[in-house]
Amino acid sequence: SHHLVVVSNALHSSSTGFRCRPRPSPPTTTTTTATATSTAGQRSLGASGEPRRPECEEARMSGAALCAALTELGFDGEDPLDADALEWPFQYEEARPLLAWICSCLRPSNVLSPSHLSQYEQLVEEGRLLEGEDLDSAFDSISAFSSKKDNQEAVFEAEETILDIREAKLAYRAEVFELQRQLARQQAQFDMLAGQASSLIQGRRARVSAMSAVSVQLISLDEILSSRNLEFLEELLLQPKNWHIIIQEMRTVYTWHIQTSIRMLLGIWLVQRS
Repeated sequence: SHHLVVVSNALHSSSTGFRCRPRPSPPTTTTTTATATSTAGQRSLGASGEPRRPECEEARMSGAALCAALTELGFDGEDPLDADALEWPFQYEEARPLLAWICSCLRPSNVLSPSHLSQYEQLVEEGRLLEGEDLDSAFDSISAFSSKKDNQEAVFEAEETILDIREAKLAYRAEVFELQRQLARQQAQFDMLAGQASSLIQGRRARVSAMSAVSVQLISLDEILSSRNLEFLEELLLQPKNWHIIIQEMRTVYTWHIQTSIRMLLGIWLVQRS
């Protein structure tokens, strides 16, 4: 990447020359026939006698392609780049491989930015850039680049451990998914039982309320019957009758009282059963 920046800087420093240098004129011939023959030969063969590149490759290797590549790289100078002024280097066969490589390979992703270049130069000035044996030692200290057998075995074991961890992770995920399904199912059952319990509690409260109302009615009826019994006894005692008649009438009253109480208790029992 450092060499790519050097090439770009070299092009930047000589950009004025690219724009100002005139194109070299073709060699002068003595006759028109020789000129035509030379031109036809240049169309079919290169300077070294080899066949020329196809027209599509020639179209890619042009001043416009070089200008586009330099513009994409952020090449900037005092004056804007001129595609026509960059056409003349392509007339030299020796320069074409380098120019083709620049046009096809150089991208912002594989060229150092000015900030990266300044950091690199700072590392060089501080003597912190590893070279030679120091660089080899640094690579050997990293297990992924080491050629030692122990380190390679450690790498393989680490990879196997990673595979085991991934398999265990997948198994745990499946288990978690199953537990979540069970939890959702149990939550649905709990919600259903909670609804049933709520309805049962409401029914129980209704029965308790009904029992309370019936109990109040029983108490009031008991009080009414007791007061009537007392009045009836007083009337019987005041009237001149035989005692066996009084006892018979008292039996009749108490029998009615007992039957009424039994019917009310039976009603309470039916309410509780419902």
